[in-house]
Amino acid sequence: MNFNRKKYIRLIATLIITVCFSTGCSNNSSKEASSSIKEVSNFIDKNHEYVNLNQKISNKSFSIMDEDIKKNGVILTGEDHATSKSFKVQLALLIYLNKKYKLKYSLAKLPACTKGNKTSFK
Repeated sequence: MNFNRKKYIRLIATLIITVCFSTGCSNNSSKEASSSIKEVSNFIDKNHEYVNLNQKISNKSFSIMDEDIKKNGVILTGEDHATSKSFKVQLALLIYLNKKYKLKYSLAKLPACTKGNKTSFK
């Protein structure tokens, strides 16, 4: 009896693994993913603004977002991973939002080494 139970459990486990692998590896999902990547790339090509970190960051750098900011109460920004210069852009964006739209609160995901350094807008 115990031997049959072990066989049954192995068979079920094998079936589950087979189903998981077979559904996740279809050609359709890879075609959809590549078209999504193209759509995102096209969107970014049309809706971006170059920020030169070697010059003073101007308000013009962020004005591309003005129409969306006016229509929304919450602004989500992307994350940065292993980019040392992005903090300068993040700070400039916060200053811009505070001056132009009276931003009061910002919830930021900061690296552990900057948790103690908080900036207050008044």
